[in-house]
Parts: sequence; structure tokens; C-alpha cells
Amino acid sequence: MYIRIMIRAGSRYDEKSGAAHFLEHMLCAGTKKFPSKDLIAEYIENIGGMFSLSTDNEFIRINVEVAEEKDLPAAITVIDEMINNPLFDSKTLETERGSILSEYTGKKANQKEFVWVVYRRLFFQKTDMEKITLGTPDSIKSISAKDLISFKEKYFRRENIKVISAGDIDIEKIANELEKVFPNFVEQKKKTRPRLPIFRDKDFDIEIYPSRQASIFVGFRTNLMTLKDQICADICANYLGDGRSSLLNNELRYKRGLVYSTFSFMQNHEDCGAFGVRTDCEVEKYKDVISTIDLVLENFKKEGISLDKLSNVKSKIIKSSIIKLQTSENLVSRSDRIAAAFNEQSIDSYLSRLKEITAKDIKTYIDNNLKDEWHYTAVCGPKSIVK
Repeated sequence: MYIRIMIRAGSRYDEKSGAAHFLEHMLCAGTKKFPSKDLIAEYIENIGGMFSLSTDNEFIRINVEVAEEKDLPAAITVIDEMINNPLFDSKTLETERGSILSEYTGKKANQKEFVWVVYRRLFFQKTDMEKITLGTPDSIKSISAKDLISFKEKYFRRENIKVISAGDIDIEKIANELEKVFPNFVEQKKKTRPRLPIFRDKDFDIEIYPSRQASIFVGFRTNLMTLKDQICADICANYLGDGRSSLLNNELRYKRGLVYSTFSFMQNHEDCGAFGVRTDCEVEKYKDVISTIDLVLENFKKEGISLDKLSNVKSKIIKSSIIKLQTSENLVSRSDRIAAAFNEQSIDSYLSRLKEITAKDIKTYIDNNLKDEWHYTAVCGPKSIVK
């Protein structure tokens, strides 16, 4: 059994930069029943289970995995302790602060990692989605236990919580057990979030690194409105950059030898999205890489996808899903990104709708989303790189 608690309390809600991520650390750093992280780890690992936590722009995620139905009480105990009984003691707070500062230093030192930060601050400029999840060294140093408790009380509410689970157990049993975890949470009617505006005060951004390599994002802001849009975006990304046979891999690597690897990406949220290409190259090849990507994207925007190619991509997605969806964890993870943007949807509904998508649907998605006025380029590399 794999259970994921998704709490809509990610970094876009930070009042102090990095607060959501810092809170994630503290949720498992010590609770009333398990005063230290090693005790909570020992408790779940002794029955072959595990837990993990993560934070992104939108959610704090708590994941717990156990082997058998009889182990469900242990999983619920771990979730309950993290959500309802974190200690926030001063010594642990300072230990975790040091860990987070080290995490920031490691990410900042690695341009292939930090280009994700540049991508976000450019593509989502002037909106709450541009916030860096880790925060900054100054903000991390300023966050107090009071800040974290206040943040938790504000956003850990019933309407902000999604639960996804998979495994050999009736979902209603898990739901009933989790009701014991959330009984005192204030429940308010969920508000429909308006579409996040698209700003383009600049369409190019770079973080300078003394490097001979360029780490690159080229892409578009998008407005995913429906699950159908999500599926069309996935088909486009798969066709352009997923696997050795993709258009971009063929053009950039096999024909021109400009890069070692490349992939298309798409991100979807309830009120916004992004679509594009991610790759790395030597600085001397940067202009050729950018011009090749732009050429491939322009041709794709004009021509769309043929019927036979569309059929192949659909088959690829469906067949690869059969391979990938062999564990409860994978089932949850694949449903996660769908549920994050579209309520009451799952990987099953996704695969069912996938079969219905037409070449006309793909062209409509392209025309509505891959627009020149929503185009951006984010880079990490030396200052010799210019727009």
C-alpha cells in the first residue's frame, strides 16, 4: 500500500521565502510519539515500510508505504504524528536550518539543478509561482518556529488536502482511517482559482556560471483548462522529446551531434502550465542548439502531428504505462500530477480519454498554447551567452 497526502501548502503560498519547505523538514524531524527522526524511521522500517516528504510550488507531500493491510495502522500513525503532532523544538529547528542551507548551497552550485529555478522565475515572472521552493540563505536564516506554526495553521485545512492511494486494500478503509487524522481540521468551501496571468516583461533570463556548458530551457507558458488539454500536452511532449526516436533527439543528437540528451517537459497546475524543451550543450554549440530547437518547434506548430505518428505515440504511452504501473507507488505518482490539476481524475480516466484524442485536437492545443508571445528561454552558463 502506498498513501500520498497532498497538502496545498507549497512554496507559492510562502510569506517568508522557503517556509513551506522548512515546514516539510520539521513535520518528520520530531513528533510527540517519535521525538526524533530516527525513531519515526525505525518504527516504519521495522515492518518493511518507508516514508518520504517533498515540497514543490503547489504541495507539501507526505508519502507512506507498507507491505500488508495489517500494517495500515502503522502507516496512519506516521501520517497522524507528522500532521498533528510535530514538535518544532528549538534544537531540531536549528539542525534542520543548517541542513536546508546546505541543500541550497548544493543546488546553487549545480547549474543543471539551478536552471529549474531560472526557468520558474522567468516563465512565471511576477506571479506567486516564481517563488524558489528552498528560499534564499537570508530567508532561511530568518524563519522561526512561530512562522512555521502560523503557516501550518493557515494552510493545513481539509479543503487543501488531497489523498491518493493504491494497493491491496479497499480505498474506503483507508479513507475511514484518515478521517481520524483530520477530524479537527477546519473545513471551508474550496474556491475556484482564476487563471494565472501570463507576463513577459522579459523573455530571456540567465544565471551566470563560470562554465563551458549551457543548461537550457526553451518553451512556452500554457493554460491547461481540461484533462483533454493535459493529454494533448503529453502527446506533444512525447512526440517531440521522449525517447531515442523523438524529433528533438533525432535533430539535436543523431543528425547534428550538438547534445548528448534532450527531453520535452510539461508542467500542469490548477491555474497554469508550461511546455518546453530541456537540454545541455557546450557553449560553442549554444546558438546552433537554440536555432535547431526553434526550427523543430516552428515546424511542429505549423504541421501538427500526422495520423500514423499520433497512433504510434498513443500506443507508446499506453504500452509504457503497462510497464511502469506495476507498483502502488507508480500508480500514485502517475495519478498525482493529474489529480493536482483536475479534481476526481486518475490515471485510469487519463488512459481512457487518451484513446479519443485526434490530430485536430493536437493542432488546437498547439494553436492555443504554443504562442510566440508566450515563448521564453532560460539558461545557466557563462556570461558570454546572450539572447
